[in-house]
Amino acid sequence: MAENILVGVLTAAAVGWLIWAEMNSRRNTARQNADVPEEPSNMDVQQTPRQRPNRR
Repeated sequence: MAENILVGVLTAAAVGWLIWAEMNSRRNTARQNADVPEEPSNMDVQQTPRQRPNRR
């Protein structure tokens, strides 16, 4: 009886991990195909004249 419970718990854990891994894989693929940077760099952000340093 205890063996059946252990097998059920381990099977459920394995299935849960497979679902989690598949979701992460799809999320990563969608991010790569979106052509949107995750964090904009300094070059990506356009500065307004007020934000630019005064070089006079």
